[in-house]
Amino acid sequence: MFESGALVTQRRASVESEPQQSRETSSPDRPCTVDPIPSLIPKDERYLKTVLVLASGMLPKRRSSAHELEREITTVQLKLLRANAALRLKVLHVEKLEILVRERSERIDQLNSELEQSRAQVQRLDLQNEILIEMIAAPPQLDATRR
Repeated sequence: MFESGALVTQRRASVESEPQQSRETSSPDRPCTVDPIPSLIPKDERYLKTVLVLASGMLPKRRSSAHELEREITTVQLKLLRANAALRLKVLHVEKLEILVRERSERIDQLNSELEQSRAQVQRLDLQNEILIEMIAAPPQLDATRR
């Protein structure tokens, strides 16, 4: 099992503070080993606790030097500047697209208005056409007085 320096130190301290007889455990399938955790907790739970602590990553991290921290800060600042620049470009692009959408909507409204006017004019011309067709189709009536 992987162990960090802090865990090994903690385990050694707990082993040294226990009486000799409670530290050694054995079973038919395991050889005699030193029990790193006091016998206050049942054996299965102690093992589970150790595994959980190791798996959860709760062990203290190694302290970085000031130079490493400054380098990490600089890296994060550069990433932030790049992200802000990318965000600014995207905002400008969105604003341009909004302007284009507004202009196209206005043009569509204008064309719809012209289309409605054209339809109204076509209806008027159809009505005039029907009237003219009726006038042509009707036989002329001659005045009886002219003969």
